[in-house]
Amino acid sequence: MDRGGAVWLGMVGEARRWQDGKISDFTPTNGFTTRARISFAEDNEGGVWLANGGFLGCYQDGKL
Repeated sequence: MDRGGAVWLGMVGEARRWQDGKISDFTPTNGFTTRARISFAEDNEGGVWLANGGFLGCYQDGKL
């Protein structure tokens, strides 16, 4: 869970963010390109980083 109360889930090929009853999907159609397990980390400014062997991205202010 990040500081904003969102729950992040990582699956093979996609990630999901659940907050306030709304689910946001991150898949290849919106730029999330991965087929491996995903690691999540939150930085000091509230950005949530998603990473694996072939992808590194930061979700902040509603954008990946």
